[in-house]
Amino acid sequence: MQPFAIIEQDKHFGGRWGERKGDCFQILGFDIFIDSDLKAWVLEINDHPSLNILLTKEGPKGLIKLPSEVDKYIKTKVVGDAINLMRKKKFKADRG
Repeated sequence: MQPFAIIEQDKHFGGRWGERKGDCFQILGFDIFIDSDLKAWVLEINDHPSLNILLTKEGPKGLIKLPSEVDKYIKTKVVGDAINLMRKKKFKADRG
C-alpha cells in the first residue's frame, strides 16, 4: 500500500516524501476466522473496508435501512484509533 500512499500524499499535500505538510493513512480490514482451538486464520485483507453503518432489514413496505448500533460503535472506534495513532506519530516526530 505504501506506493499508493506516497502518490496520494504528494497529490494532496505536495512536497517530497519526508518534507510533507500532512499525513495520509490507510485503514485495512482483516477478515479472521478463529477455529475451535482458538487459532486465528486470516481469510482476506481488504484495502477499502466498508465504514457503512446502515443495516438493511425487511420492513412493512419493503427493505429499509437503519443504523446498526454495533457497526456504529466498532467503526467509530476504528477511525478514532487510527486518527489518534497518527497524532501520536506526529507528536513523536515533532519532539525529535
